Amino acid sequence: MISHALLKSFHVFGVILFLGNMIVTAVWKGRADRQDDVLVLRFAQRLVTLTDLVFTGSGALLVVATGILLAFRMNAWDQRWVMEGLGVLVLSGCVWAFVLVPTQIKQRALLAGLGDGELIPEQYRRLSKRWMIWGVVTILLPLHGLVSMITKPL
Repeated sequence: MISHALLKSFHVFGVILFLGNMIVTAVWKGRADRQDDVLVLRFAQRLVTLTDLVFTGSGALLVVATGILLAFRMNAWDQRWVMEGLGVLVLSGCVWAFVLVPTQIKQRALLAGLGDGELIPEQYRRLSKRWMIWGVVTILLPLHGLVSMITKPL
């Protein structure tokens, strides 16, 4: 059986992967989206997808799996901070799945038809703003959960 301390360490590591990748991706995608280079934008779109799967996805799975195990071990399902943490994680996942991923797919499709040196469509720019606004929401929600997990409000 895995120790409580090790389980908690895996939980924190999952949070680092999850939130860390979301924050870093928002920064470098935001910088890439300011470029007028189709190749840079295509590269950024591919990396968003890859890092979502590798880091954000694995971090989320680790957070959920270890969080559930910890809540059972601590018999803490009736605690507000557990429900808040789980709730904001679910909300963040919904925004990701129903807003961010479809936006990324549309952006990728818009870039696919462009040749090198062609102008970036205004629709791509609008989608970039949408992605950034909702991306910040998906970061703020689990940050609230992180604070709730640490402070454990009653």
